[in-house]
Amino acid sequence: MAKENSSGSNAESRRLINRIGDALIIIFLTLLCLTCIIPFLHLLAKSLSSNDAVLAKSVYLLPKQITFDAYTSIFKDGQLVHSMLYSVLVTAIFTLLGLATTIMAAYPLSRARLVGRQVLTFIIMFTMYFGAGLIPEYLLMSKLHLLDNMWVLILPLIFSPYNFLIMKSFFLNSIPVSLEESAYLDGASNFQILTQIVLPLSKPILATIGLSPFSLISFKRPWPQEYGAWGPRINFVRSLSWFSLASSRNSLRRRMEPSSPASPTRPLLK
Repeated sequence: MAKENSSGSNAESRRLINRIGDALIIIFLTLLCLTCIIPFLHLLAKSLSSNDAVLAKSVYLLPKQITFDAYTSIFKDGQLVHSMLYSVLVTAIFTLLGLATTIMAAYPLSRARLVGRQVLTFIIMFTMYFGAGLIPEYLLMSKLHLLDNMWVLILPLIFSPYNFLIMKSFFLNSIPVSLEESAYLDGASNFQILTQIVLPLSKPILATIGLSPFSLISFKRPWPQEYGAWGPRINFVRSLSWFSLASSRNSLRRRMEPSSPASPTRPLLK
């Protein structure tokens, strides 16, 4: 009986510790999510608030005196719509080509039948730790005639050694070699095995690698303006910033306008 009581108390203490640990983890993750969401809510609230409330710095998470003047002035310009469509186009092309190049590199280098795969893998991973620098990169883009071109935003970062390593490990550990051997016995080619067997079984890693270009396009270091790439580039955060800045700019413009003759201004100094 004593042993049963001690074992029962130990089990209850372990459950209590697990619940406390789960609660602490949930609180930590909640706070971490709030640090990412609150800046967006703050910008959104400023973009929807009136000019006076924004200039008075009284807007935090909820808009005050809701107005859509900032959105109206921005969309009338037309530059924002063009920038957003441009960002969507670049992200779509970047995602498709990035997935294609990563698959074409990761799948053959994950198979032992490829001669020299270790050397090729080392060359690819070497670029993950060492880079030529900004000036050689600029000279390369200049020699390739990519300056003032949309492709300068896509080609330099289209292939990621980190994504290659993740996809290569997935192909190596999650796709059984017996499936490929049976397909070979049935007369399937390498391309048929990749498209009809490997890729349908690799939807999780394809979704993971496919989502990474969105964060890379939006939140990685600013695209090199020294390349002179065509068209403005913005993201969602910059869009909301433009809305809030437009609201403040309109208010400042109205305050700086000279008063009418019917209402003479008061002297600032008496």
